[in-house]
Amino acid sequence: MGRRAGHPGRGQSAPVAEASESEVPGFPTVWSPKDVCDVPRGPAAVLLEKGQISHQQFEAACRRQKEDPHISILDALVQAKAVDELTVLQAVAAYFDVPFQSITADDVDKSTFELLDPEFIKRRKVIP
Repeated sequence: MGRRAGHPGRGQSAPVAEASESEVPGFPTVWSPKDVCDVPRGPAAVLLEKGQISHQQFEAACRRQKEDPHISILDALVQAKAVDELTVLQAVAAYFDVPFQSITADDVDKSTFELLDPEFIKRRKVIP
């Protein structure tokens, strides 16, 4: 069985990358989200394809995400009022190819709530 190129054989050690001063030795970066906004992906791509946001709005949301990595592109679009939450939810449903249905509390049979533990209802804010 032949060895794959780039993989050391038995008795050979793998090349060791030099760590820069800013890196912690022993913890190499496996993946770093650089330029994740180069190509629209997921529900954001759906919003662009449907013309619900412009490329400028998408790029602005990307800049916002770079400022605060804890925010998603979709949240940045909603905060900028480029789209509303309902439009985002519809794009998520379209991306995952699942039907979207907006329901209200009146649409749910009241006996359904009896199946849930009251603590769960409170903790998860099931009742609007």
